[in-house]
Amino acid sequence: MSAVGPTRITATFHPSSSVLSSVKCQLLSADLEHLVVAKLNSLEIYSIQPDKLRHECSLEIRGKVRSVKAIPIPNSHRSNILAFLDHPDPELLLLAYSETEPGGGKLELKEQVQLDERGARPAEFFNDVVIHPSAELAVVSCYAGRLKVLNLSPGSHFENYDVQLPEINVLSLAFLPEDQYVLTILHIDHKENIQLISREIKLDDTGAELSYELSLLLPPTTITDKDIPYPTEYLPQLQTFPPDNDNNVLGGVLIVGGRKILLFETCSPDELDKHEKKRKRLGNRKKSKDENEQTAAKEKEEERRTKRRKAKASVGWPWSQLALTSFHRCTPVGSKFFIGDSFGRLALLSMNSSNGETELVLVPLGETSSATTITYLTNQALYVGSHLGDSHVVQISPAPLTHTDKLTLPIDSEIRSVSSGAFASSSDDINMRGGSSKGKGKADDDFEDSEPSEGKGRVIRTHGRYLTNLQSFKNIAPIHDGVLADLDGSGPHQIVTCSGGGNTGSINVVRIGVDFEELASMTGLPNVVGVWPLRGRLWDNTHALVLASTLQETHVFGLNSANTISLLPSNSAHFILDEQTLCAQNIGERVGKEYVDGSMIVQITPKAIRLLEYDSVLDQWSRVDHLDVDSRPEWSGRKIVAASANASQILVALSNGVLASFKIARDKASTTGPKKSPPWYKTEISAVSCTPLNSSKNFTSNVAVAFWHTNRIKILKFSEEGFTFITESPELSAPARSLLFYNFGIDNKPDESDYHAFLLAGLADGTLVTMTWIRNELHSVKVVSLGAGPVCLSADEVQGKRTVLAAGSRSVMVSWEKSGLHYSPVTLKDVVTAQRLNSKHYPSSLLLANPSGLFIGKVKQLDKMHIRSTSLGLDSPRKIAYDPTVKAFGIVCVRTEPSRIGLDQKVTSSFRLLDDTTFTELARFTCDDDEQAMSLTLLKHSDANQTRTFFCVGTVYIRDEEKEPTKGRILVFSLHQSKESSSVYQLNVAINENVSGCVYSLASMSNGTLAAAINSSVMVYRLSVDEMESHSLKRLQIWDHNYLVSSIAEYKNHLVVADQFSSVSLLRMPDETSLNTLARDYSPLWPICVEAFSEKSIIGAEQSLNLFTFSTKTENNRVVLKRDGFYNVGDVVSKFVRGSLVSSDKSGLLRPTHVFFTLSGRIGIIIDVKGRSEIENLTALQTQMVQTAAASEAVGNVSHARHRAPRSSKGRSDADEGAYGILDGDFLENYLRLVENSPDVAEQIIKGAEIPLDRNTIQNTLKVLQGMH
Repeated sequence: MSAVGPTRITATFHPSSSVLSSVKCQLLSADLEHLVVAKLNSLEIYSIQPDKLRHECSLEIRGKVRSVKAIPIPNSHRSNILAFLDHPDPELLLLAYSETEPGGGKLELKEQVQLDERGARPAEFFNDVVIHPSAELAVVSCYAGRLKVLNLSPGSHFENYDVQLPEINVLSLAFLPEDQYVLTILHIDHKENIQLISREIKLDDTGAELSYELSLLLPPTTITDKDIPYPTEYLPQLQTFPPDNDNNVLGGVLIVGGRKILLFETCSPDELDKHEKKRKRLGNRKKSKDENEQTAAKEKEEERRTKRRKAKASVGWPWSQLALTSFHRCTPVGSKFFIGDSFGRLALLSMNSSNGETELVLVPLGETSSATTITYLTNQALYVGSHLGDSHVVQISPAPLTHTDKLTLPIDSEIRSVSSGAFASSSDDINMRGGSSKGKGKADDDFEDSEPSEGKGRVIRTHGRYLTNLQSFKNIAPIHDGVLADLDGSGPHQIVTCSGGGNTGSINVVRIGVDFEELASMTGLPNVVGVWPLRGRLWDNTHALVLASTLQETHVFGLNSANTISLLPSNSAHFILDEQTLCAQNIGERVGKEYVDGSMIVQITPKAIRLLEYDSVLDQWSRVDHLDVDSRPEWSGRKIVAASANASQILVALSNGVLASFKIARDKASTTGPKKSPPWYKTEISAVSCTPLNSSKNFTSNVAVAFWHTNRIKILKFSEEGFTFITESPELSAPARSLLFYNFGIDNKPDESDYHAFLLAGLADGTLVTMTWIRNELHSVKVVSLGAGPVCLSADEVQGKRTVLAAGSRSVMVSWEKSGLHYSPVTLKDVVTAQRLNSKHYPSSLLLANPSGLFIGKVKQLDKMHIRSTSLGLDSPRKIAYDPTVKAFGIVCVRTEPSRIGLDQKVTSSFRLLDDTTFTELARFTCDDDEQAMSLTLLKHSDANQTRTFFCVGTVYIRDEEKEPTKGRILVFSLHQSKESSSVYQLNVAINENVSGCVYSLASMSNGTLAAAINSSVMVYRLSVDEMESHSLKRLQIWDHNYLVSSIAEYKNHLVVADQFSSVSLLRMPDETSLNTLARDYSPLWPICVEAFSEKSIIGAEQSLNLFTFSTKTENNRVVLKRDGFYNVGDVVSKFVRGSLVSSDKSGLLRPTHVFFTLSGRIGIIIDVKGRSEIENLTALQTQMVQTAAASEAVGNVSHARHRAPRSSKGRSDADEGAYGILDGDFLENYLRLVENSPDVAEQIIKGAEIPLDRNTIQNTLKVLQGMH
C-alpha cells in the first residue's frame, strides 16, 4: 500500500469582508426595495427599511465576484440579478430572489454563461459587464480584443455572441442612452494616447456584429494627458446620461477619473447627417485611382479619428484619484452623480441644463471610506461600500450639520471655485460662463482662480459637515500583516491585524465569542465564594433576594431598583449570617401527589440546615425549621462540606464521606437516606449535585457525587436504602469542585430528537469536563482548559437556547450547536461563582462574583465576531510585532498625503509604539523623507543578567533614478520607561546599520541572531551588548543565490527563503560559521510569503492565489524539497503566522498550526491532520461530496474540484493537476449540515465512498474541526 503524505486542512475563521460592488433593485414587491452587495465569493441581500438595511440572505459563490447588476424583468416591477465572476474562471450568473418565509428569502440560479476562452489574453484594464438602458442587451469585457454580446429575454439571457474588438487596451465601456446599441469605448491606442470612440452593435438572425467604422453619434476624440493622465492604480470611468428634451440636452457621456471631469454630448440629427456626408466624401476619395488622393484621404481620416474635440462642459476635480462614480437620477434640472476619491472624499456632481447649455457643478459633501461602490438608496441616503475601510450608509443633509469656517473638503488653489452663497444667488439664472445674471464682474470676484477652461463648470466652496453615518458594516480588508496575542491574559489568542488604506488605516483586534455586556457592579464586598438569587415564592418568575457568602459570613440583599440593592437587616431576615453558606434554594413540599407553591427557602451552612419562610404580616423571613449537624449523634464531630438542592430535595455531603438527603414535609426537613454507611465511607466528597435533567420536574432520581482522593464522579440513584450505585466516570485530572446534570435540548425524553443530556464537571485545576449521559452511562469525555483556578458552573438561557456558563480563570459558554457541544469564549476572568438572575430591572441576566466584588451582566449573543478597531487615519499600518513584556505593539506605518491627480504624493514612513489595551501612542520614530519602512520583527537577546527585547525595522531609500534599491537600513530600537511616568516610553535607536539594498523581510532566530532579506541576498547578523550598554550588529553570514528575496521565515536554526521570481529554499545554520542550502525547489512558483511547519516542512502562498506545502525528502543521497500540497485558496495571502486560536484536539488527530490573512479581509486557519486513517477518511469524504451535487450550496459553473485546483498565470489547460495535500475544511463541514437537514444525502455520501467510512467517527472529527474556528 502506498504511503500517505502529510495532509492539511484550511478553514475560514473570518470571511472576506471587502465590498466590491452593489446595486439597488426590486426583487419582490413594488413597495420594497433591496440592496445587493457583492463580496469576493458571496452575494448578500438587504432589504431597505425606513431606519436601516436589514440582512435577508447570503449566497456563496464558487468563484471571484467582480460586479453585480440588476436586470429588470419586462412588464414587471421585479428584477433579476446578474453577477459577473472574474478570472481565472470568468462567468455570468443570472439569479432570481424568492421569499421562503416572512422576513427571509433565498437566491436561486436561473442561467449561467461560461466566458472562459482558451488561449485568449485576459483584459488588462476593464473586466466588467455593461447593460443597455433597455435591458435588452449586455456586453461583457474579460479578454483583450474580444467582447461577449448577450441578447436578453425577459429576465434571462438566451443567446450570446463573440465579437472582435479592434481596441485592445480598453479602460471603460458604456452604452449611449439611445434606442440603437451604440457602445462608447475609452481606450489607450498604439501611441499611448487615451481616446474616446463609439461603435454600433448590430443584431440580426445570424448573430451580433460590432461595426468596423466608428459611430458618428459620438465623434471620436483624443483626451489629453493634462485632463486624464495615464492611468496607474485607478482607471478613468465612463458615465452616460440620458437626453433632456425640456432643456434641449441630447444626452452623452462623462469621463471621470482625471484632473477634469469632461462632458461630451451626442450629435444632433443635423450634425450626424453632416458627419455622414463628410465620411461618404472621404470614402469616395479613398477609392480614387490616384494614389496621392488615397494617401491624403487616409491621413485625413486618421486626423479626424485622433482630433481633440472640445468638451461640451468640464469642471476641475480638486482631489485624489477617482475611486468610483455612481449615477443617481435625472431631475428636472439635470442628472446627478456621486463621486468618491481614493481617500474617501465624497462629492455631488450636478448637471444643470438650460436652453441647450449644460454646466457641471461639483458640491463637496464630506469624508467617508474610500468607495468601491456607491448606491443611492432613498431619502438622501447612500450606501458606500469599501475595500479599504468600513462600509456605511450615510445620509446627505441639505444644510451643514456643523457651522464652521473650515471647508467641507480642501480645494486646490488651481481649481475654479465659488462660494456657496454666490452660487445660490446665481442659481436661478445661471450664466453659463460661471457668472450670474446680476453682473459678470460680481461673479468673477467670487472665483478663487480664473483658470482658462474649455468648458463650463465650477466647484462650490461649502463649509461644515453634510454627511451623517446611519449604519456601518465592519471591514478589516486589506490585511497587510497580523499577529496572535493574549492581550488580557485569558489564554486564547486574539488576532490583531494591520488593515485598511487611504484615509482608513486601522488596527483591528478580532475574536469570536460571547457578546457579554456588564450592566451593574457592586464593590466593597470582596472575596465572595458563592451567590444565590432567590425568589419570593417558588413559582415566581423573578428574583427578589440575593444571598452572597464569603468564607466567614453571609449577606442578604434586596433587589430594590436598577441602581440600588439594599442589605437586609438581621432582624428582618433570620438567615444564618455568621457562617459561610454552601447552598441556598427556593424549595417546596409535596402534598399527596402534587407539589405546592410556597415561600420557603433552604439555607445550608457547614454547621446547619435552616428552613425559612416569608411572613407577609411581619414583612420578614422567619425561621420555620433548623437542623444542627451536631444534633444528630451519627454526625457528631462532622461538618457539611458540599450541598445541592432543587425544588423538593436537599442533598448534603459531610466530612468523612457521609452523604445524606432530605425532603420537606410539614415545614420540616426530614431525612430520606441513607440507612447504612456507603461503600466509599471516609472518602472525602468534593462536590455534589441533584439538579433535575428534566427542567419541568421538581425532583430528580439521580445525583452526582465527586471525591477528592480518587478524582472520580459517581452517579447514584435514590432508593429505599438511601443511594444505589449506577456508574462512575474515569479518573479525572483533578477533583471536581462543581457538578451539573444538564439537558441542552428542549425535549425532556431521552428518545426525542432534541434531548442532549450531559454531566458537566468543573475541576479544581481549571479544567471543564463534559460527558454524555446515555442510558444511565457516561460516554465521550471531553476536556477543555480554562486556566488554573477552580471552575464553577451555572445554567443559563441565551436567545431561547439552553446554555451553561463555565467560569474560572477564563470562561466559556457551552451550548448545543450543529450536532455537538459548542464552546464560546466569554471575556470574563477570575470568576469565582455565577448564577442566573432574572429580576424586574435585570431580566435574563447573570450574577457573578470575582475577587473584588459582585457584578451583573447579560449574554446578548453566543457566537459573535468581535472586532475592536482603532483608526489610524492616513497612517496605513503595514507591519506589526507584539512585545508581551512591555504590553505594547510595534507598528510600521506608511502615510500618504492626499494630493490632486497628476501631482506627486508625499509618502512618509514611521515606526510607532502602541499600548496593547488602549492603543494610544507611546512613542514614535519617523523615517527620512525618501525612506520607507518595509519589515519588522521582535528580537530577543539574553545574557547572564537578563533577557531583553528589541524591535528591529528594515527600511529602503526610494530613488526614482534607481532600477534596484541600493541603500537601506536596519534599525534596532531599545525601549525604556520615562522617568516622569511609567506609562510613557522612550524609543532609542540602539543600532543604525546601513545596508546595500531594500530590507524586504526580517526574521528573529536564536538568541540575538537576526536574518535579513536584502535585495537578492540573505544576511545573518548577531546582536551584541557590551558592559557599557553599547549595541552593535555583526554580520555572520551571507547567502546570495536568488533574484529577489521577498519573504523569509525561521524555525529553530533553519530559514525558509522565498524568491519572488523563482521558488523557495530551505537553509540551515548549524553554527555562526556556516549558512548552508539544505534543499531547494527550482519550479517557477512566484511565492509571496512563506512560513515553516518544522525543520522539514514549509507552507507558502504564491501570486496565482495558490497555497503550497513542501517537505524535505532524500533522493539519491540528496536532500530535496518535494511539493506535497497544492491548493487554490482564491485570494492573495499576505501573511502566515504560526500558532492557533484554540487548544489542540486532545486526541492529537487535528492540530491547528497556522493562521493566515488575505487582502480581501479573510482570516483562515491551517490544521495538520495526524493519523493515516483520518487522512484517508477525510480525503474520501471530500471526494464523494464533490461527486454529490446536493453537498454544496455554492453556485458557479466550475466543480469544487476545479475550483480548488491550482491555477497558473498561463490560464487553464487539460493538463492542469488537481489539488492535493490540502483539504477544504469549509466544504467538509457541509456534511454536518447534511446530517441535520438531508440525512438521506449524508447516508448516500457515506455509502458511495471508495473506502468504508464510519459515520460517527467522521461526524466527531468534523465537530472537532468546527470548534477550531
